[in-house]
Amino acid sequence: MQHSRRPPFDTGRIEPQDLAAGEEFGRFFEIVRILRGPQGCPWDREQTPESLKGFLLEEAFECLDAIGRDDSEHVSEELGDVFLIAAMIAYVYEQQGAFSVARVFRDIGDKLVRRHPHVFGDADASDSGAVKRQWDEIKTHIEGKSGKHSLLDRVSRGFSPLEAAFRLQRKAAKVGFDWPDYRPVIGKIHEELGELQAELSVADKATPGGTAKNDDQRGADIEQEVGDLLFSVVNLSRKLGIDPTLALHQANDKFRRRFLFVEQGMRDSGREMTSAEVDAMEDLWRRSKQQRP
Repeated sequence: MQHSRRPPFDTGRIEPQDLAAGEEFGRFFEIVRILRGPQGCPWDREQTPESLKGFLLEEAFECLDAIGRDDSEHVSEELGDVFLIAAMIAYVYEQQGAFSVARVFRDIGDKLVRRHPHVFGDADASDSGAVKRQWDEIKTHIEGKSGKHSLLDRVSRGFSPLEAAFRLQRKAAKVGFDWPDYRPVIGKIHEELGELQAELSVADKATPGGTAKNDDQRGADIEQEVGDLLFSVVNLSRKLGIDPTLALHQANDKFRRRFLFVEQGMRDSGREMTSAEVDAMEDLWRRSKQQRP
């Protein structure tokens, strides 16, 4: 089936609100430039891509939280924060002479057009599966990006460790490298916990005044065992059909809620939150569990 070739970009499809968005972005980016300029903010001028990495991750997670709560006002605010950090990082690179911010937008625009020939060209893609196959072919044969050497290469190293563990396990499971059900995974958790306890026992019995190297090695061994234990717990979550990130997010919210109850209770009773008041705090913690799940 032949199609007439569409222009690379049909400007007639731009709605007025899109033009306004472009104008607002121009204003926003000028503010970023001023903040990074000689008369700008000392804190902003000191930032580097390395120092901003954590903020980018934090803002992305806050945006995901707002989306999960279907709070559109909060989503709008958090998306703005994500854009701010991304724009700041891009502008730092421009100041360093590595690349321009304009190039970032030009390159992503070119990539979108190139990878959507069914929209901007005369290719056919009748469903999302065809789009995905076409996308991969363009990456390999047109852009010259090498294919994945391992199934696990498809899991980005940019994911949080918790999310990466979950996705690595799912990829391996797709080719049959998996436990038959959740029961042996529970056994694995007990095994890993036992290995951690053994390492802790060795550390407890260590001779006082041991060498720094021995102390460092013991710490590394304990860290490894903790990692193995966490990996196994993520595996159990997966086998139970539970997203570990969401489960941990709920656990964090529950802890936050109960701890706030403890803080308020200590303030109301005129007590300080110190180790000397641990019994009072434990009592409030038990009471917090009765408030709500």
